[in-house]
Amino acid sequence: MFALGPGWEKYGIEPSRALAEVARAFSGATIFQTSVEDFHWQGPKFDVVMSLAVIEHVFDPRSFVEKLLDLLRPGGILVLMTGDKDSYTARKMGSRWPLYVSPDHISFFSAKSVRQLLSRCECRVVKEEWRFMYFHWGLGPVTLRFLMKLMEVAGFVKWPWHDLYYVYCRKA
Repeated sequence: MFALGPGWEKYGIEPSRALAEVARAFSGATIFQTSVEDFHWQGPKFDVVMSLAVIEHVFDPRSFVEKLLDLLRPGGILVLMTGDKDSYTARKMGSRWPLYVSPDHISFFSAKSVRQLLSRCECRVVKEEWRFMYFHWGLGPVTLRFLMKLMEVAGFVKWPWHDLYYVYCRKA
């Protein structure tokens, strides 16, 4: 949220009371302590809605995406981030992949399954990115992690090697 700067109105949703308080203190945003499913917004539609590492926690991903899209103005951008279980890293790590290890992850996605979900919700994908979080053997040394981040920022890794999948889509 810091990257948006002071010219933007920023809002967030966080179900955890403690995390909502932290978010209020550090984000400069208005934070609503509720779940997305229970959030009822009466204000104007948003230009951008971001959901980072949330969709893997919900029981009904389609309803979740539809709720997010309902918050957007026509032509608005939805940004989703989740793990890509078909990425090189996730496949190599197998059952050790951290997204599988977390007990509160109940839905797992590939880039293909996210694209299919967004298509069913009448959303058009405009950009996809795979970002670095883990090496297939684990965290790796700091210098190698730094080098991989540099390669990511420079755009040298284009195919789904990394396991964090970002998708940017436009509401119909």
